[in-house]
Order: sequence, then C-alpha cells, then structure tokens
Amino acid sequence: MNSKLVSILSIVFLVLFISGCKRHKKQWQFERKITLPEESRPLALAKDRDVIWFSDPDYFRLYKIDLNGKVLDSITGIQRPMNIHFEKGALYIPEFLTDSIWKYKNSRLSPMKINKTPQAPAGVSIYGDTILVVDFYNHRIIVETPNKSFTIGKQGHKDGKLYYPYRCKDEKRQGLRG
Repeated sequence: MNSKLVSILSIVFLVLFISGCKRHKKQWQFERKITLPEESRPLALAKDRDVIWFSDPDYFRLYKIDLNGKVLDSITGIQRPMNIHFEKGALYIPEFLTDSIWKYKNSRLSPMKINKTPQAPAGVSIYGDTILVVDFYNHRIIVETPNKSFTIGKQGHKDGKLYYPYRCKDEKRQGLRG
C-alpha cells in the first residue's frame, strides 16, 4: 500500500471512530450550597421532593431540612441511625446499636417487624413490598418479601462475599430522587 492510501484510510477510521463515540451528558452540576445545622455530622441522605432527611449517627439524631438548610423536623434518641431510606411518605431508619429498624411516618415512630434479627443494621432499603436490611456484623443482606425471608452473602473478600456491608441500593435508583 502506498502512504497516501494508508493516510486516507487512517483518517477515515479516525472519523468513524470518533463519530461512533457517545458523548455523555453531565449528570451532576453544582447548584447551591446547603448549610447544615452546626454540630451535625451527616452520614446518609434521603430526599423527598423538596426536603432532605439526613442521619447523624455521632449525635444520635436525624434531621429533615429544606433545600436552604432550614430544619423542619428532627428525631432524637435513635441509637446510631445509619443509612436511611425514604419511600412513599415514610422514613426507614436502621438503629445500629439496638438491632432495630424504625419507620417514621406522619410524625410517628414505629418499629418494623422482620423475620430475621440483624446484628447492627447499617442500612435499609424498601422496594415495593421487598425490604432489604444490611446486617453488618453477620456479613449479609436480609431480604424480606411478603412470602419469605432469606439472606444473601457470607463473610469474605472474594466475589459474592460480603465484609461488613453498610448499605444496599437498587442500581437503577441510587441517586437522590425527587
């Protein structure tokens, strides 16, 4: 092949290659800074429309704030609230130090009953009628459905193993939702 043909084929290949590449939209953009209450140490966020809940495990409390940082509600006395979840008007709270899961709805806190007992629940997620509880010290995820209860995971570092898991989220719903 002559060098001119090689140059032309290289350029054609480069143009085809570049035109075939997808350009990804920028997913995150800085919108504004929200000032949180002084002496708060947030761990996890859960968003519902124009309000944000965050857990503060160091000070044993949860805050509900608006998008300007104004405190709208708070829950105290939860012994180390961890990775929270908001779904259909309810806030779900794993209480790490008491092996409990709480549901907060309409300003009322009530215990959730699940069939298996977690040891230090570090996270909770609700998807329809399925409940996922992160069982930190047992190195597993508890899955509760209306018909059965089972666990996923065993202690370890290899594929399919868990080592002190602390949260679980559905891949399609990981971001903060409005």
